[in-house]
Amino acid sequence: MDKQFCVYILASKRNGTLYLGVTSQLATRVWQHKSKVVEGFSAKYGVDKLVDFEAHGCAETAIVREKQLKKRRRAWKMTNCVPFGHGPRPDSTQYCQTGEYLPGRLHVTHRFVAHPAAGESRRGTFFACEFLLGPVRSMSWTELDTVEQSAGARSADFLGICLPRSFGAPEAEWRAVRHGAGVLDARNRQLLSLIGGDRVAFLHGMITNDVKRSTAGKGVYAALLTIQGRIVSDLYVYALADRLLLDVPAWRRQAVREALDHFIIADDVEFEETDLAPLLAIEGPDAADVLAAAAGQAPGEPAPFDHSEITIAGVSARCVAVSQTGEPGFRLLGRPGDAAELWRRLSAAGALPVGLDALNVLRLEAGIPWHGVDMDAETLVMETGLETAISFNKGCYLGQEVVERVAARGHVNRKLCGLVGDGEVPPPGAPLLHHDREAGHLTSAAHSPALGRVIALGYVERTSWAPGTVLRAGRQHLTITALPFYRRGD
Repeated sequence: MDKQFCVYILASKRNGTLYLGVTSQLATRVWQHKSKVVEGFSAKYGVDKLVDFEAHGCAETAIVREKQLKKRRRAWKMTNCVPFGHGPRPDSTQYCQTGEYLPGRLHVTHRFVAHPAAGESRRGTFFACEFLLGPVRSMSWTELDTVEQSAGARSADFLGICLPRSFGAPEAEWRAVRHGAGVLDARNRQLLSLIGGDRVAFLHGMITNDVKRSTAGKGVYAALLTIQGRIVSDLYVYALADRLLLDVPAWRRQAVREALDHFIIADDVEFEETDLAPLLAIEGPDAADVLAAAAGQAPGEPAPFDHSEITIAGVSARCVAVSQTGEPGFRLLGRPGDAAELWRRLSAAGALPVGLDALNVLRLEAGIPWHGVDMDAETLVMETGLETAISFNKGCYLGQEVVERVAARGHVNRKLCGLVGDGEVPPPGAPLLHHDREAGHLTSAAHSPALGRVIALGYVERTSWAPGTVLRAGRQHLTITALPFYRRGD
């Protein structure tokens, strides 16, 4: 198989049979490789066939003999944790326990109890599991994976990309970024390269922010919209002398390219394959000092999205001033084969390894939404609060009429809000109730070490989004509050 995918499944023991259901967001990819899934599971876990299991929210499922589950589970090391990224459906509650990542093995990542809807007879304990089916291109084992594993990485799939979830101590990783410097795997992002004499004018007319003002060495944060004003993807644009680099979430790269390709007709512009990719990020108040120690030169005080070439131990990389945590931050773009050496040098200079669990908390504290988690192709850009990605005086672009209409009206019907509370972390997708009436839903939640409280992002209707409004998510009470939750220097 020339393509990889990391399959998340839901498992339910019922009538002596274990039902495995592929989570809905990967169902399309799984269906395309259905025979490989059956073959892979059958060889390792005795899968008999794929069956329809829509009642539990799964597009495809597999049946595994219960005795094999019991045999496998004895080898799984279980620890308490809060689920990240992939969770069960909104009507499922009571998360607990995770297993370590084992490449090419089935393992438990979450366990929860699903309460069936009225009239639904199926119930019981469910397990969210992962099966890595390879070999793969984007998730093939690299030298960087070896270096990360030696540092204690426990990896997991995040929207189709396998990245370190933690290095054993998420709160210590959080402290490294808030009080020192942390190095993070940036392979959850990819680049597109746009060349041609009309590249600037073309892209300027496509995305929400002003590209024409970005001279070589400058950059901008923007979004690509549909004509209905919905978000194809948010992205960063870096201007070079002969090209524009588009830095996009890895799972949106193809969607962005196809959306832009559709409008390239007579323009002198085309996509060119590039051997560069986002490799690593350095985040924290000491990030610049770490870079200076590793590269032998300080990055200075660049404006947001400024970028330049640096050399670390003979390895060239493009250093971009961009933060995903609310702290000073930099992203290194380079050749994938150089990532491991850059990691070693940054670690030797004082950066501590940081995984997705800590990053999720850090970006939530900074009020930064993630595409695929807090916004998707059905979200209006004006609902997200990403005004910094929009120029309101640049002229026409895809979706501009909708953006201008909303701006003239003065509000949207719902928007992404910050919420704080105490107690257990509510699950993503949980309905938000105001006076027992549904007023929105959660998209992300975590415990914040900075506040010592639960923080969350969620979409809330206009009648309920005033700061101080108390909403309910299950038995949890959450209060609307201004974003960000954390601001450096406060």
